[in-house]
Amino acid sequence: MQKRKRSKKNACALVFEGGGMRASFSAAYSEALLKAGLTFPFVAGISAGSSLALNHVSKDWKRSIRQFVKTSGDARFGGVSHFLRGHGYFNSDFLYEGSVESGVVPFDWLTFCSNPSEVAISAFGAISGKTYVWHKADMPDALALMKLCRASSTMPILMNHITLFGEPLYDGGIGSYLGLSYKMAEDAGYERFILIATQPKGYRKKPFSPALSRLLRMRYQAYPRLLDALFSMPARYNRAAEKLEHLEKSGQALVIRPEFMNVHSTTLAHKKLTLIYQFARAQADRDIERIAAFL
Repeated sequence: MQKRKRSKKNACALVFEGGGMRASFSAAYSEALLKAGLTFPFVAGISAGSSLALNHVSKDWKRSIRQFVKTSGDARFGGVSHFLRGHGYFNSDFLYEGSVESGVVPFDWLTFCSNPSEVAISAFGAISGKTYVWHKADMPDALALMKLCRASSTMPILMNHITLFGEPLYDGGIGSYLGLSYKMAEDAGYERFILIATQPKGYRKKPFSPALSRLLRMRYQAYPRLLDALFSMPARYNRAAEKLEHLEKSGQALVIRPEFMNVHSTTLAHKKLTLIYQFARAQADRDIERIAAFL
């Protein structure tokens, strides 16, 4: 459900880029911002960034660390054996609704609701080609919220989709907002934002390899709009990244990028994820003053 755009010239939004397990970097910044008492009226995220955005508004940075660092060692989290059994490389049933229902990774629903900050996450419709955007008003309870978060995070091939609103939904990074997410803040009327990126400065996406292209066409031949969006995604992402750099130079955006990143979106090695989190936490301590100054 799209909200009417309103001007918020003096306000600053917080945006989390997607990136799978590279969110172990972003989790450290969520922790630093919350501990410093820095608040934002609008928090947006797509894919892994949707989990970070929801956790941030619930003021639960520990949940982000559990999701993207600590829980990776849990056999239910996913991996090659899960993928081979048809449950997806990332076990969506466990990671989203299952983690809340079982209490393994609870969600602080009351704090989320009482926080005046708005939230926005997004997913892509495989049949319609529609970019869905959801806000707090679209989240009546914690389980409904988790289903939307799951939809936003569902990477093709690697994760089993969820069907909502009459169609299979996939990673919001495929849609018009891409994984960078900042246009959701712009569409909500925000002219200034802080973006927690998960790729180093200058990163650009490359076209899919021939092997992956063949696999995608074979797997999703029933969804031509999904395939069109997937194959155009690298070029669209790169244009958005270029625009982001212009916004950064003009002073409209403060982009926090990792100084060190050796984690991929599919990394499940607990030691590597812990190391990235620790590096990010130290980087966040150095960055917190310039973030406060930008606000």
